[in-house]
Amino acid sequence: MAFARFFVTDYDFCAFSATSERDDKLSQAIIDKAKSQHYDGFYACTHRSYSDIDLVRRYALRAGTKLGFDKKAIQDNSSTYKITANFENATRLPLMAVSTLDDIYYPTPGTAYTAILEPYEKEAKKAERGAEYLSKLNVLRHSTSKNYQLTQIARHAAENYPKVTVILDYFDDFETLCNSAKTVMQGKKWPGNVYLNIYHYENGNIKTIQEPDVFFDVEEEFFSDTVSHDSDAEETSVLRRNSIFAGSSRPPSPKPPAPEILRL
Repeated sequence: MAFARFFVTDYDFCAFSATSERDDKLSQAIIDKAKSQHYDGFYACTHRSYSDIDLVRRYALRAGTKLGFDKKAIQDNSSTYKITANFENATRLPLMAVSTLDDIYYPTPGTAYTAILEPYEKEAKKAERGAEYLSKLNVLRHSTSKNYQLTQIARHAAENYPKVTVILDYFDDFETLCNSAKTVMQGKKWPGNVYLNIYHYENGNIKTIQEPDVFFDVEEEFFSDTVSHDSDAEETSVLRRNSIFAGSSRPPSPKPPAPEILRL
């Protein structure tokens, strides 16, 4: 059976960690996993957005320096575009798209990142008049699920690989988001040739949440239920409990309220 396989990763406290021992602040366990299989590319699937990117980066800086990690290393590597470049360099996987929360306004994953977020991070260029992105209030409201983003990613992969089975291996540090994603393949807009594996990442460990049976037909090697990496032990549960990203206290919402469109 012909198939294409893609690595789909969250960024904060997953692919990127301010408390990583690596110079580029990437999580070693995630890098190792991305290099352990033959992937055709990777997608970022992050809840970063134009409205709160400065807050997210300030939090990462505060969380890392509080535990004694180098301030400059965190500052230099916490931008979305730098995480993306570092991940490409570390894994040698081609980038397919950086899906952000603001893609809710756009039909193709990565549109908001390319048009709004990346120019702001690289050049301090503010969003142009008419650009659409979530307000800070609606960022929180829409942070209870990644199913919309995952569906966009699935459709993008299916459009680029229409004649093969597509496998998406999705990694996230929020078990709430992982569990919410277990039903995303049942959505009407989910393409029929795409299958989703779901893995929860925490403190250097990777746990299987879901693996559809189709994978027993196309591959003999599977992810183990848990893979430990002592080098990531510094990513403490204390950080996650106090993180603004922690979604365990917010129940999943399959039908979030209509977003507030900001027009400049």
